[in-house]
Amino acid sequence: MAANNIVAEGLNAISMGQCSKKREIIVRSSKMLKKILDIMVEKRYIGSYEPVTEDKKQFVKIALKYDINGEKAIQEIVRHSKSSRRIYVKRKAIPRVKNGFATVIMSTSQGIMTGKKARELKIGGEVICHVF
Repeated sequence: MAANNIVAEGLNAISMGQCSKKREIIVRSSKMLKKILDIMVEKRYIGSYEPVTEDKKQFVKIALKYDINGEKAIQEIVRHSKSSRRIYVKRKAIPRVKNGFATVIMSTSQGIMTGKKARELKIGGEVICHVF
């Protein structure tokens, strides 16, 4: 299975896990997913993650995050670029989702980063998803 499908499965599992109030989930791992999770930990959308190996297959255990009232930290995860339809933007066309309150995650020539950082570095790339 392609790495982008693993990313889509991981993002979907996070969304479904939070809807069902799970504390942690386990999904298949890829380098791209780990870099996306690094951004999500940095922006405090998830608690943490740790790699897990089972039968020579790589998985990642993700600790989901909730506030004091039990509300989920991630209100929505929307996948923009898919394996069937890639979305590339120039540096001036990087989207500002939810009036800049959402975090846009992009794949650029300099690695996976937020849309804000890509704007600062003045580079465009593929819009993977946004998290709010």
